[in-house]
Amino acid sequence: MSTQVSFLIDNLEVNQLENFMNSRLKYFDIDFSISKYDYFDINEYKAFISCLSFPINENSSLFETLDNVDFAYEIELGASFFSLENNYLPCLNDYFAQSLSLERQCHTLTFINKSINGDDSYPITHFFCGKEIMDFSSFNNIEVWGKDRWIKNI
Repeated sequence: MSTQVSFLIDNLEVNQLENFMNSRLKYFDIDFSISKYDYFDINEYKAFISCLSFPINENSSLFETLDNVDFAYEIELGASFFSLENNYLPCLNDYFAQSLSLERQCHTLTFINKSINGDDSYPITHFFCGKEIMDFSSFNNIEVWGKDRWIKNI
């Protein structure tokens, strides 16, 4: 199972995000951090790929989403490997992101991280105003998802 998940959001102030997450996580053994999402530029990535003629094996819908929505913050959630919350972390991530998207009428994009350092990150769902816009899990092969696949089958 994942021990770390994250989601991106396109608006809100840090204080609003902290208040939202604190109110939702007060009954769970889950840590969170909020950081500015300014370390990835989709246009730089596209230029880099086109210069190298590097084949993209990724879902183009993810790139379209990142190109169309100006995500401002990343919220990372983490749980200890042996905690009960760890078993439900991907599902809780989608729930928190969808709730925030509905409450604040904004875009959110959820991810699971398959490694401790977050290098193997896979998109799950794009929400807008609380509604699912895109389910990215259907684009990834089943080996990537392992035990986390059940979150999209509820």
